[in-house]
Amino acid sequence: MNNAKVFQGGKISVIEELDDYLESKNSDIAPQVYLMNNLKLIDFSSLTSISHILNAVQQELNSSDKAAIIIEIK
Repeated sequence: MNNAKVFQGGKISVIEELDDYLESKNSDIAPQVYLMNNLKLIDFSSLTSISHILNAVQQELNSSDKAAIIIEIK
């Protein structure tokens, strides 16, 4: 990705950073969000609601200690 924002670290810190970023873009269209968790890449780009993105990421991170979140910036 040429233009992306990456949050990585413990699950609490990445969720907080994602929440802060999404709140700052509240009036914009929801960005394309990807989660790298263990050995898988999860694509949340089909979710259009910021609350749905946050809930889906939180559910995926329930069983993890660390992760990386990638937000594609257009």
